[in-house]
Amino acid sequence: MESRYRPGTIVRARGREWIVLPQREPELLRLRPLTTAQGEEVGLFLPLEGGRVWLARFADPEPTGGGDATGIMTLFDAARLSLRSGAGPFRSLGRISVVPRPYQFVPLIMSLRQSPVRLLIADDVGVGKTIEAAMIARELLDRGLARRLAVLCPAHLCDQWERALREKFAIDTVLVQPSQMRRLERGLPRPDISVYQHYPNLVASIDFVKSISQRTSSQRDRFLAAAPDLVIVDEAHAAARPRGTASGAEHQRYELLRDLARDPNRHIVLVTATPHSGIEESFRSLLGLLDPSFDRDPAEPLDREALVPSLVQRQRRDVEKWLGSEGAYGVEGATVQAAFLEDPATAKKALAAAHQLDRASDDAVLYFRPPAPDTKLAFTMARRPRAPRPVHFRRLPPDPRGPPSDPR
Repeated sequence: MESRYRPGTIVRARGREWIVLPQREPELLRLRPLTTAQGEEVGLFLPLEGGRVWLARFADPEPTGGGDATGIMTLFDAARLSLRSGAGPFRSLGRISVVPRPYQFVPLIMSLRQSPVRLLIADDVGVGKTIEAAMIARELLDRGLARRLAVLCPAHLCDQWERALREKFAIDTVLVQPSQMRRLERGLPRPDISVYQHYPNLVASIDFVKSISQRTSSQRDRFLAAAPDLVIVDEAHAAARPRGTASGAEHQRYELLRDLARDPNRHIVLVTATPHSGIEESFRSLLGLLDPSFDRDPAEPLDREALVPSLVQRQRRDVEKWLGSEGAYGVEGATVQAAFLEDPATAKKALAAAHQLDRASDDAVLYFRPPAPDTKLAFTMARRPRAPRPVHFRRLPPDPRGPPSDPR
């Protein structure tokens, strides 16, 4: 039996292929799915399921099914680039579809020096905090230092996080929001397990997860009972402990994170561009999620040497030479209400500056009208929080009310 199921052997069981992992008990077969590097390991009790485990067999390649030259070269290039990127010190680089800038490796290197990871990423807007946090998640999952991931963020950022993790970091997640719960619950194999137990990777609205019900088991209790061992909190400043003792949404967010941080083996990455709102007590409460010794009386000085390994904060001017004109990863921006520009060429330069802002935008559209004599062109960039897309220029008919006035 031991020679048949040696570690590394590929077997078929329960309708799929598995890789055999090392095991100490001869009657327990430990398996990992063949098709994913982050799937849950399972154990099969051979006296019960041994008759339904077979050595996997794959059909021989057909000489006539080689495909066209373009497809073959695409597959070859993909394999070559994956091997090249994964040959360095970081296992995750072969599986991500972004090219990190040099300064974005700093949080990853800092996290790999910690056990568990407790890190506050407080980089300036537009530096690429989402990429830095996702790089940490991808690396910890690939190294087996973390098994499951949860991203807690405001509801309006859930779609963006889900898309970024899926498209750029090959991490498939499910959205945990009130509108999605019925669909997720229908996919559960048994009624006695929760959504948080069944799905390995989650992107959840922190305000939904923190909700407490007096009549039934609350979302907060169910999440805490099966929370993943890696948690990323975006816009973490909104979960800091507010001043005073009054109850409220901020208190509930903070209490949720405090209870998560009590597990000494849980990795926690806090992400925010504004860690300090001017209230020292609230700032200390965020640091206390990383290490309880940091949450002390504001009158007492912080041990800066002890804090350095847990906090990374860079301003845009610190990394400007690496940013270029496209921000942290391509097209980024927020709404630019009205920029009065001379021509579309100037508009493109202004748009490049707008791309330096933090969140990825949808199709960036510049609307302009033919200018009247001696007036400037009026441009408005409309956006929604979506994945990066091309920029389009659209010409509108002349405004019957006349040219717009310059707000300056």
